[in-house]
Amino acid sequence: MDAGTGRTHTYGELTEQTRTLALRLRGELTEPAGERLVGVLAEKGYGQVLATAAVMKAGLGYLPLHVDWPAGRVTEILHQAGVRTLLVSRAQYERADVRALDARLLVIEDLLDQRPDPVDTLPEVHPDDVAYVIFTSGSTGRPKGVTISHRGAVNTLLAVNERFGITAEDRVLALSELSFDLSVWDLFGTLAAGGTIVFPTQQETKNPAHWAELVARHRVSVWNSVPQLAGLLVDEGGQLDSLRAFLLSGDWIPTGLPDRIRALSPKRS
Repeated sequence: MDAGTGRTHTYGELTEQTRTLALRLRGELTEPAGERLVGVLAEKGYGQVLATAAVMKAGLGYLPLHVDWPAGRVTEILHQAGVRTLLVSRAQYERADVRALDARLLVIEDLLDQRPDPVDTLPEVHPDDVAYVIFTSGSTGRPKGVTISHRGAVNTLLAVNERFGITAEDRVLALSELSFDLSVWDLFGTLAAGGTIVFPTQQETKNPAHWAELVARHRVSVWNSVPQLAGLLVDEGGQLDSLRAFLLSGDWIPTGLPDRIRALSPKRS
């Protein structure tokens, strides 16, 4: 469910469109063997899933970029990663600072709408191939890339799903930005279990009232975030009884937070 567009998408639609996008992406690359990473710049929503999954299906790794980063930071990360091609949403392409980037921009919606037939084969993807590279600020404040293979990512996703019994009945609020590593489970851990991803609107990702409204409206059952955001959700209150599990990581957990969560969400684990 994409709150930004109000649309829902099926697994069949996702499977077909990611394959189409992957084929057309490879057709657009003049030297596919010479490009190992493709940048992804898209606001919260279905387009993020399409782009990241398509890049990996194309035998490449994705480099997630944050829509709020200044052009200077984006340029620095693209340079460090050696990325020459970006998959961007139509909304991001309309930004002057994005069009000024020193990279080839491919618009997700345009690739899906192209009439010419794409190349008809996709490469085999191996467990130790690069799945994605995420840049963190590091202790010095200078961006530093962390490279993750498919093997490493899948092992983590499946372990989390087994530990918390994630199933096709679960609904997950994809709150973490694509450029943050918690987003990987939000997207691909949920998809691996056949669950439903609920996306907030990009403009409301820092608004706890919006999160709480989505949790209540879509009966979100699993929360995955840093502890600070979970604390803000609890501060907001509202109907959180649908939440059965809170996955908190990335920072220390305030000692009083678990009891506050239990008070509002008795199903939690």
